[in-house]
Amino acid sequence: LLLAAVSIILCGASQAHDFWIEPGTFRPAVGEHVALSLRVGDPFEGSSVTRRANHLKRFFLAGAAETPVSGRWGAEPAGLARPITPGLGIVAYESHANGHRMSLERFRAYLEHAGLERVTVLGPTTRAPVRERFTRCARTLIDVDRSGAGRDHPVGLPLELVAETNPYAPGASGGMDLRLLFRGEPLAGALVVATPAHARDKPIHARTGGDGRVSLKIDSPGPWLVTTVHMIESESAEADWDSYWASLTFELIQEPASSAAAATMPASDGRTWSAAGPSGM
Repeated sequence: LLLAAVSIILCGASQAHDFWIEPGTFRPAVGEHVALSLRVGDPFEGSSVTRRANHLKRFFLAGAAETPVSGRWGAEPAGLARPITPGLGIVAYESHANGHRMSLERFRAYLEHAGLERVTVLGPTTRAPVRERFTRCARTLIDVDRSGAGRDHPVGLPLELVAETNPYAPGASGGMDLRLLFRGEPLAGALVVATPAHARDKPIHARTGGDGRVSLKIDSPGPWLVTTVHMIESESAEADWDSYWASLTFELIQEPASSAAAATMPASDGRTWSAAGPSGM
């Protein structure tokens, strides 16, 4: 049922398709357990995705070595992490490739919606139904012990958005530089969309340059979701196209911790966003 729901989400241009990691707090203390929810749908709305063996390939806290994110199959939240080192923490999720089919009309609308118009010149888009395999590559950045120190770096996902600006560093405001990598190499021309939790109807769009870099005006405090999609001709005889969906969540901090709690934003599902993360999870 979950796979069917995700397939429906991916098929239409008017349908939501984002997938991301939503931590219980973006600023945990050292040794604090952090609940990690997987969500799919409209940015900062969406539905919870439970932990499933046929979907999950890797789910880990990056460091000197990968620390698996623990959790129970079928459970929500999907994982639990316990960072033990202060500084920027990176949590990553990679799914197995899952296949589905869609009509040619929906496929073309999907390409336009995701900024993948170039796919029409890569190969035939006239075969129906179109067979696609999609892989989820989600990351979230947390500020352990509110240190504001550290740098983001690639962790080996097939497609990943790497923040070259630490959103938790003192004075981080006015913009963010990111780099998009596909199989470790810079990816040019990809449409990158950044959505703030407090203004979901006002996303920011930009395309990566030749070096895979993109600069976005991420200058308002609170949680942000950055997403992008890449598609290639399938490397499997079971599909026509392979798509990779990358996301990055973090919280931009612009004010002292003592006053951050005053900046709260209501979410549509009853949660309240603040500098401490979403409540009601």
